[in-house]
Amino acid sequence: MDESHERAHSNPTFRAIRMAVVGRYSAGHVRKKGLYPVIAGFSFLRHHARVATLIIVMAVMNGFRQQLLDKILGLNGHLLVQPLNRR
Repeated sequence: MDESHERAHSNPTFRAIRMAVVGRYSAGHVRKKGLYPVIAGFSFLRHHARVATLIIVMAVMNGFRQQLLDKILGLNGHLLVQPLNRR
């Protein structure tokens, strides 16, 4: 971090403004109705579902790639073509 960034975070005025913004957006009607934990829970589950999907897709594609390369590189043809020896 650079020095100006550290000074901005240690500045009491900046801290007061930041806390005012946080308070304004976290104390809305969502918190009064009790939906805040529900929304946070859904976000948490959605994040974990996306990460799990990414891991599964990468594992499947890596296995598919390895199997495909084994099939292509391990392929033995029925015919071998070689140049004629003209001496």
